[in-house]
Amino acid sequence: MTPDVTPVALISGVILAPEPSYPSEQAALAGTAVGILTAFFPKEEANLKAMVAEVGQARLLMGANYRSDIDAGFALGQTVAQKALARAATDGSDAQWTGTVPTGPGMWVGKDPLEPLMGTWKPWLMTRGDQFRPEPPPAIDSAAFREELALLKRINSNPTPSQRAIATNIAAKSLDFVWEPGYALVRRERLSVPQEVRLLASIGALQWDAYIAAHDAKYLYWRLRPSMADPTIVPFIPLPNHPAYVSNAAIIASAVAELVGHMFPQEAAYWQYLGEEAGLSRIYGGIHYPSDERAGNQMGKSIAALAIQRDQLNGQ
Repeated sequence: MTPDVTPVALISGVILAPEPSYPSEQAALAGTAVGILTAFFPKEEANLKAMVAEVGQARLLMGANYRSDIDAGFALGQTVAQKALARAATDGSDAQWTGTVPTGPGMWVGKDPLEPLMGTWKPWLMTRGDQFRPEPPPAIDSAAFREELALLKRINSNPTPSQRAIATNIAAKSLDFVWEPGYALVRRERLSVPQEVRLLASIGALQWDAYIAAHDAKYLYWRLRPSMADPTIVPFIPLPNHPAYVSNAAIIASAVAELVGHMFPQEAAYWQYLGEEAGLSRIYGGIHYPSDERAGNQMGKSIAALAIQRDQLNGQ
């Protein structure tokens, strides 16, 4: 009995998919997910394992896999989960910050800043968090800074309906502004499981590295938010509890846009638009300066180049 066909194929003579059925890709993904999620949410172990059992049973009832495919896939996924957890244990993300918030002209003002050590965490694509560190932002006593602040003041005092809608809609989605169109692309292109993983895993790695790079800059420069420089600027989207430079939204969105444009050239223009809109949304919302967006955009493209290079080395 050959492992290159599924049970249904043996009965009907029709091969459902070009890939061999052993081991089950779906079971491998489920095994990885339950292994990782159980480590973080041990009280949910029974529920998570029940969900995995449902995945396996569904594949059997579909005639898409043998029981041995399911068991082997799940075991493989569990092994991958352990490797991922071992890496996570050494990525530096559990380090505790013992520093203090600096004070002075142009400095961010607040308490308990969010993830000040993220720039030191172990990245997936970059060699270190400061690999693409940008030049300092315009000084608070410079003409460039005054011009940026004046622009934000004008937008904030009288935003157009379009500007307000872009700011509030993207802010409400949080990181879904990247993942939502990503999942839509998976469905529209009818990607196979390996193709879907290739796309979504790369997006996840980009997002992680973009955060690391952005927070390296944020906590090097400690740039104050626009509303801290001019209290008459009142943001109408939530103000994150970390410094302004650079924009997380801009660096993440630009990185993902470059990657998707590489993988799906027909989608490049649309994703470029999404990336630019995400960066502008933070300016329209009153929480970022244009230079925060520009620097983040360029950094995101540099990180994306690493992801594209790795993708090409994988033979894609």
